[in-house]
Amino acid sequence: MKVVVIGAGALGGQFAAHLARSGTDVTIVDTWPEHVAAIRSDGLRVSGAFGDHRVEVPAFTDVAAATGGGLFDAAFVHVDANNTAAAGAAAREALKPAGFALQIQNGLGNVEALQEALGADRVIGGSTMNSAALLGPGQPAITHHGPTSFGEWDGTVTPRLEAVAALFQRAGYDTLVDTDIQSKIWTKAVSPAAAPP
Repeated sequence: MKVVVIGAGALGGQFAAHLARSGTDVTIVDTWPEHVAAIRSDGLRVSGAFGDHRVEVPAFTDVAAATGGGLFDAAFVHVDANNTAAAGAAAREALKPAGFALQIQNGLGNVEALQEALGADRVIGGSTMNSAALLGPGQPAITHHGPTSFGEWDGTVTPRLEAVAALFQRAGYDTLVDTDIQSKIWTKAVSPAAAPP
């Protein structure tokens, strides 16, 4: 599977590093020029729960440049919610006609924004209990390793869903194929608000 990671900050950067380190064909698109320059110069220098590694990953600030080597099978979206619509437009440009997006973002409405950009059947939802920090340009770190869930919006289990889960599992993540990913996303979104002060 040929993957473009759109938004390679703390969470997206560490996912990109470990997916690439385990053999997935990964390219990064991120709008922060200094971050992309650091990745192009020194690779992703990832640290934390999986150890310290330097991983070479192609990185671009522009999706048109990223597609110079061809279109992608999947776009893994890791931007903040305010930039999801723009990420959807970038994914639409980057993906093959049968390609799909995976979102693993905090908050509500991100899957729907990507569905609006790509079509309802071209988006997989995700939720993770991993946490990460960006220590500097090109330097993501896993600060906590927890389970990551993936699910089709309609609850079905598809070959592409199983393939995504297998990629993350091969990279060392604790993964789960979830037939009710909508509930998982909602639960994570509302649980901080329900926590006692």
